[in-house]
Amino acid sequence: MGDDYDRLCQLVRSRADEIGTGCTPSELDAVRGAFGVLPVDYVAYLGDFGWFTVSSHEVIGFGAGVPAHLDVIRVVTWERELAHPPMSAWLLPLENNGGGDHYCLDLAAQGSPVVFWSHDDPLGPDQVPAVVAPSFAVWAVAILPGHDP
Repeated sequence: MGDDYDRLCQLVRSRADEIGTGCTPSELDAVRGAFGVLPVDYVAYLGDFGWFTVSSHEVIGFGAGVPAHLDVIRVVTWERELAHPPMSAWLLPLENNGGGDHYCLDLAAQGSPVVFWSHDDPLGPDQVPAVVAPSFAVWAVAILPGHDP
């Protein structure tokens, strides 16, 4: 998979406050059914952990025991159908910053980078979210305490 994902696994196992049990194949199919093609590192994360929390960071995911507010299918359904402005359809939320903004995978961009979606942006769903990391694994390592930048 790569050094970034290996480092992520090591840090999650040693630093996370709560860790899911990982998604079953049928749960992974449900996420793929909701979002289509997903980055390899994100699929591996879902299979290995499902979701996790560390300090003030709560990383959205799926699988057994996932709290409702971290269930990616519930979160994206709310953000696309009930939130104002609605989240763009090609974004997959990874973390809410507590103020209504989200770090998301941009599934429409080459390589599915992590972007910052601002619910206050005057362009709403037409905004062009800023890229904050080239991949899920790079972003997730950066939010974990004890990472080496």
